[in-house]
Amino acid sequence: MIHRPIIECIFLSNLLIRPYIIRPGTFKALLEHLDEKEEGFYHIIHLDMHGSVQSYKQIKNNPEYIINNRFGLPDITEFEGERAFLSFESGKEGKSILVEAKILPGLVRDKRIPVCFLNACQSAKQTSFSQGDSLSKLFSENGIQMVIGMRYNASLHMAMVLFLNYSKVYVIS
Repeated sequence: MIHRPIIECIFLSNLLIRPYIIRPGTFKALLEHLDEKEEGFYHIIHLDMHGSVQSYKQIKNNPEYIINNRFGLPDITEFEGERAFLSFESGKEGKSILVEAKILPGLVRDKRIPVCFLNACQSAKQTSFSQGDSLSKLFSENGIQMVIGMRYNASLHMAMVLFLNYSKVYVIS
């Protein structure tokens, strides 16, 4: 919902910005696309998808989530408390692949992408001081220079202001 107006604004403004939208919005597609680009190619990664902070019981009991046999990812096994997740497309109708927050910051850092815009529900939510329950915090602690996360929903105005100030954009939805 956020990326369409941003892309329209970029093209209507004739700005020197090159947006890339990954389709399908799967974790596999993200990895493959980032592997094709050299470090430092992108200035921003915009993750426009569902996010959540959940317990293992909540995840296990939700038939929409795929938590085992996911592309190159370890199975999500029982854990205490709550953890932050992003939901990537799975390619299966009505199903999404949950990716733990702790996996993503290293991927972004290794590609030297300095800015991460997390247009994902609960991406800045922190329920305790334990590791793994705040996606924004994990990105910040892993060397991402600027992280914008959402406790609730992102505003379209903020997203547009952020993207108008950079010369290259990487967008995944």
